[in-house]
Amino acid sequence: YGTNTSGNFRLSRLEYYFPVGPATIYLGAVGQSISDIVTSVSPLDDPEQGSLSYFGYNPIYDVGAQGIGVGATFDFTDDIQLGLGYLTNEGNNPGVGAGLFNGNNTFFGQLTVSPGPLTLALTYVNSYVSFENTVGPSDSPSVFNAYGASVNFALTESLQVGGWISYITSRTFAGPAGLLGDGRHWTYAGYLALG
Repeated sequence: YGTNTSGNFRLSRLEYYFPVGPATIYLGAVGQSISDIVTSVSPLDDPEQGSLSYFGYNPIYDVGAQGIGVGATFDFTDDIQLGLGYLTNEGNNPGVGAGLFNGNNTFFGQLTVSPGPLTLALTYVNSYVSFENTVGPSDSPSVFNAYGASVNFALTESLQVGGWISYITSRTFAGPAGLLGDGRHWTYAGYLALG
């Protein structure tokens, strides 16, 4: 990507993953996301040959704080996989209310079933995020619970059809004492992919 780094070195992604029996363990130090650990199902979620916009995959994979974390996938059979993980964007921040386990965080789990040309994923994401100075004079922490299903069916090698649906609940607080509000969000889409 064309950007001015002012001569500074920038590391956009650093991860290490390795097998342990039927599991694969993921350790991410920079640039880790949910869809790096589990599949996003959509063939349009490809940085080189995928969608031209963010509408190419279920947005549940973007919920919460991400960037640093750990995850694991367990392959029960060739067709059934369970993925779990914990992510944060503040793991390298030693400040109060931050850090690897005391700040913004995202827990997720996904069950993926892929018999033959069909792939189906059921995803759950729980996230705590503090949006500093966006509402009022102090932090406005929010809690998100997201439930989603994604499906893809490969009709042929070059023709695929699929879609997704997600339901996200949110609760936002104005600091430790005041509740600002609750929200409910639906997102859904269908696609036809030619390639």
